[in-house]
Amino acid sequence: GDVLISGRAGPGFPTTPGVFQPEYKGNGGGVYGVQGGFVAKLSSDGSTLKWSSNVGVGQLCRDFAVDAAGDLYVKMGTTPTSPLNNPPAWFAAGFKGAYQPVPADADDAGLVKIRNDGSEVVWATWIGGKGIDSQPGSVRVDPAGSPYMLFYTDASDLKTTPGAHDASHNGGKDLFLAKFSPDGAKLLLGTYLGGSGDDTLETHALSLDAAGNIYAMAITGSNDFPTTPGAFQESFGGKADVAVAKFDPSGKFLAATYVGGSGGEGPDGLSVSADGEVLFVGETN
Repeated sequence: GDVLISGRAGPGFPTTPGVFQPEYKGNGGGVYGVQGGFVAKLSSDGSTLKWSSNVGVGQLCRDFAVDAAGDLYVKMGTTPTSPLNNPPAWFAAGFKGAYQPVPADADDAGLVKIRNDGSEVVWATWIGGKGIDSQPGSVRVDPAGSPYMLFYTDASDLKTTPGAHDASHNGGKDLFLAKFSPDGAKLLLGTYLGGSGDDTLETHALSLDAAGNIYAMAITGSNDFPTTPGAFQESFGGKADVAVAKFDPSGKFLAATYVGGSGGEGPDGLSVSADGEVLFVGETN
């Protein structure tokens, strides 16, 4: 019944003794001002801050997942004003053995696994390329302990895996779907997803069902986002649409549809019911 939260906060955010990153190492400016990512745990009745820690060198931690042991998998990132020349103390050991131990440039996406008591980083990895890899993103973890991450990128050099749905960047910003080994050392699935326009996301845009199928959601401005025959809406509606795609556990592309009208749509949350139906919320004009 404990409550876990993540987000963004300034240098005065309260941390607790013994956590993996008590010191603020966030960015030095940008759209949110001076902000850094954090995670925290409250008691079920809200009376006690069990632990609280800063996370990494970026602006925010917009989504996370929790495994059966209570460990956290938190999406993180960098910005051009992140203090990569003076990183948190945990970086040295946390990225040892990582799939990608150093960021490719100043705008990189990453993932960190945090012990359930907030005391240490189990492992961390970057995954970005030469371009902008978004800090906003979504994270889920399967019963075997493999974490999945969805973010967007305009980089054309992210590594994909054999048999990937889409091994190349399509133009503008594309989504990128990744699955890591439980130790963060290997990329088990990596694929681009998108069309020639901008395909982005806000948060909570990734879900797994009981059979291990993967569902990814985009805010798309592409009139050529890959849809499948017989989909609810095979063609682009207007300024920006919702797009939802389904992959099997191996990463095979199964189905995709637009949902949108002549204006702009912005999806903000995705879930899959026990019987496999896809639910989402957002806004439209």
